[in-house]
Amino acid sequence: MAISLYSPEIEQHLLGLTLRYPELWGDISFVAEKDFSHVRQRIFSVIRQQLELTPPGAIIPIILTEKL
Repeated sequence: MAISLYSPEIEQHLLGLTLRYPELWGDISFVAEKDFSHVRQRIFSVIRQQLELTPPGAIIPIILTEKL
């Protein structure tokens, strides 16, 4: 029986947290793409780029959708 190192529930909560409360990015910026399952790595990567390039709170859903 294979054991999964990834928890979809925790990944969803972390992605939701970064979108809803971008001002907390400094507290969770230690998280890396490799910490996510393959499916959510791209989503996290795009969110991380937005948070690191712009001031916190500037995640625009339309830009996020275009990049995905």
